[in-house]
Amino acid sequence: PDSVNDPHEWAAWLRENLEKEDWPKGVRYMIVELGGCQALDDLHAEFAGKLVSEPIDCHPAELAKHIATESGSSGPGAVFQRDFSAMNLAAATGNLSSARTAGHRAAATGDTEGWPSQKAAVGFSLGAAALLAGDDEEALEEYKKAEMAAREAGEKEDPVSPTLLLHSLLAQASVHIKTASYAEAAEVYERAAPAAEESDNLPSALDCWRMAGFCHERLADTPASEKETNGEDRTDHLVESWERVDKALAVAAEIEESDRDNTTLPYAAAAMLRLIEQAPFPDRRDGLEERFEELMGPDWKQKVEDASS
Repeated sequence: PDSVNDPHEWAAWLRENLEKEDWPKGVRYMIVELGGCQALDDLHAEFAGKLVSEPIDCHPAELAKHIATESGSSGPGAVFQRDFSAMNLAAATGNLSSARTAGHRAAATGDTEGWPSQKAAVGFSLGAAALLAGDDEEALEEYKKAEMAAREAGEKEDPVSPTLLLHSLLAQASVHIKTASYAEAAEVYERAAPAAEESDNLPSALDCWRMAGFCHERLADTPASEKETNGEDRTDHLVESWERVDKALAVAAEIEESDRDNTTLPYAAAAMLRLIEQAPFPDRRDGLEERFEELMGPDWKQKVEDASS
């Protein structure tokens, strides 16, 4: 796992390992704990001498670059690692030009060696760096490159490709939302929803449909002075919004009841309640509250109110 959800369970797991007497000689476990976290304090006292804490004062990106440089390897994997680390270090220090140069070298290595997943990783990093530098257009282009690499990974039947594809699409959508390009964002979210389902991420699929609905709702509210529109266009967008939010609720029904509280389901319900107040949906009110109660329980009104505040 790449994160700890329950520090107490994690500490219990670590205690089990510390109590073992059959550790091979010369083997040491190294665990990174964020400063200020107290999960290991009791264990440190209980296993004094066996569990040793060593404060580290370093820049993670600088450390990664140093390790890659000092490895002494010269194969394509080592070359990619050095360029990838250099890219991330430059990005972390705000040097977009250097990050771009190192990133393009890393991507070229990935292309030569047939490593689409690594190329996607470069696209994600450069996209984030460009976004941080305020270059939305470049960020979008890098995220599109990540999408292309993810699809290439899918052609190679790389099991991580669905997740890479989902993340690349969500990254593109976030740029469109940032620039208020709602039509483009809606299209990307609608492509992301099936990718989320393919990667067995139903909560993300729910949210993709919800956000697609949100985008059409915003398009319906766009003043005529800002967009070529008329009453018919507005109705079309409201219908599109309803249909997308309805798909979000359908996905929610497939999620385990105990897991729905950790989704954006209340926000989808709130959107549907907003839409129901507008034409052409008065005939769709019947059964809506019962549907919400079935999905969220008897306290659904409070959940929706909290989401709306």
